[in-house]
Amino acid sequence: MLKNAQTVQPAHAQPVVSTSSVVGQVSASVQVGRQKRVVIVDTADARLVLGVTAQQITHLHSLSPLPPEACLPVSAAPQDFRQLFQNLVKRPGKPPMMRRLLPLLPLLMLLAPAAHAQLPGLISQPLANGGQSWSLPVQTLVFITSLTFIPAVLLMITSFTRIIIVFGLLRNALGTPSAPPNQVMLGLALFLNFFIMAPTFDKIYTDAYLPFSQDKISMDVAIDKGAQPLREFMLRQTRETDLALFARLANSAPIQGPEAVPMRILLPAYVTSELKTAFQIGFTVFIPFLIIDLVVASVLMALGMMMVPPATISLPFKLMLFVLVDGWQLLVGSLAQSFYS
Repeated sequence: MLKNAQTVQPAHAQPVVSTSSVVGQVSASVQVGRQKRVVIVDTADARLVLGVTAQQITHLHSLSPLPPEACLPVSAAPQDFRQLFQNLVKRPGKPPMMRRLLPLLPLLMLLAPAAHAQLPGLISQPLANGGQSWSLPVQTLVFITSLTFIPAVLLMITSFTRIIIVFGLLRNALGTPSAPPNQVMLGLALFLNFFIMAPTFDKIYTDAYLPFSQDKISMDVAIDKGAQPLREFMLRQTRETDLALFARLANSAPIQGPEAVPMRILLPAYVTSELKTAFQIGFTVFIPFLIIDLVVASVLMALGMMMVPPATISLPFKLMLFVLVDGWQLLVGSLAQSFYS
């Protein structure tokens, strides 16, 4: 322990008064037991190794004193930020790090205007009709912000709603709530949705996106041209009664023609029509499987098998009927043709 004590670096100075009235500084302290400690005290003549307990202080050994430059007097500690900065710049025995960094400060000041010049400004240009057209960075920012709402909007204004509802009703009609799983149903509905909406998306790409990417039209014109194919698709699937309902709720003026229907009326009317059509198709899908359930329940009643669940017996017959008539091809084909009839 005494050998290791010679290598201990001095800590913050703490004055200690010994029995001989010699003022020293505690440079190290080691706990060796309960209320027992070995302390190294630096004095002007030697380094004293003392054993300290609750009752007494014992002189164990004397070490050679440290050189004067190794000990930092209490009064030499920096008192404010100015003294701390001066000590960092002028550290004795060490390279002046702050002095080597100071020549880089003008270079950093020269780079700041160049970095600021790379940021494009926000430019707005007045239009002939009294509106304003913002620069492309602002339009891009608005588009990126609206990306959070685009998935929900695209699912509601496409054929996805009708397809996923019909698939869910088919699964209930078969009596298999977990087969096919939700991931398979969603994947099939999405791919069928892309197939049905492909002509509309192709028209949007040709009429709106390509001219906009080639800087032939502005973003406002691209949005108007891109909304036109979607408007035509939704109008073909929307019932007039639903349009009249939402036009009456919105206190809208009499609509002169399909091209004059505003989007705020067309969107909810289209969703309502899709829900009604989906439930109508689901009712048609339910009928053959409902007949099988009734027949199986009647046979079980006639045989006196009151405790046997009819769903357990009818499930194999439902699956066999669905496979024999090629149910997936009939259902998917009917859904695709329902959007173009």
